[in-house]
Formats: sequence, C-alpha cells, structure tokens
Amino acid sequence: MHRVLLSFAILPLIGGGAEAIDSHSPHDLLYADARDVFLHRGYRPFVMPGSDICDESNPRCYPELEFCVHKRRWICTYAWRYEKTVFHVETKSDTPIVDSFYCVLNCTEAGGVKPMPEVPEEREDIEPMAK
Repeated sequence: MHRVLLSFAILPLIGGGAEAIDSHSPHDLLYADARDVFLHRGYRPFVMPGSDICDESNPRCYPELEFCVHKRRWICTYAWRYEKTVFHVETKSDTPIVDSFYCVLNCTEAGGVKPMPEVPEEREDIEPMAK
C-alpha cells in the first residue's frame, strides 16, 4: 500500500508544491490526501447508506481520496457533498479518473454497479468542517 499525492489534481487548487510519489505498481492501492482542498472549499463529512461515517477517524473516507483495485481494474464509487447536494459518480477504467473534489466512500466488487443512493438527511451530530 502506498500513499500518493496526486499533485496534478490538487496543486492547482491549493497552490502547493508537493511532488508526486510513484507507486511500485499501478495496481496497488493508492491514496491521495485531499484534506486541504476539502477544508478550503468548505466540504464536510456525511453519511451515505451502506457506508461508514466519513470523518477523520475513518481513513477509508473523507478527507482522503481512495482508489480500489480489484482484478487489475479501478472500480470505485465516488461521492462528494456541497451544502445539501450530493454528487455521485462511478467509474470503471484501467486509468483512474481523478477529481480532487471527490471523496471515495466505498469501492464496489468487480462488475457491481451501485445505484445513486438517496441524499442523506442532515445530521446534528456531525459538525461542519472549518473553511
């Protein structure tokens, strides 16, 4: 498992100068820490059906981007939230499609396509993240 900062997706937004770290294999699990981007844009953690709460205590969720590899294919469910709108995209490709505003909540099994879940209700126990 390797941690990779996808500077090509994040740096234009946060103005950072970090260098990308190459993975030994394109089929390894790759992680990109997009915390600064999310916080700067005012994004916040949220709950979707079938997923754990997305917060700092759960490294599989917000504030990181996560990519899963199953049978040498990138098969992930991406979702992010701004205000009360949830945007959801599922990709299947040999090359990861990266948008630094996506928060990966869970990865599907090969061939499994999950429908767009219902927009979760506001939760009082989740504090908004600071901008």
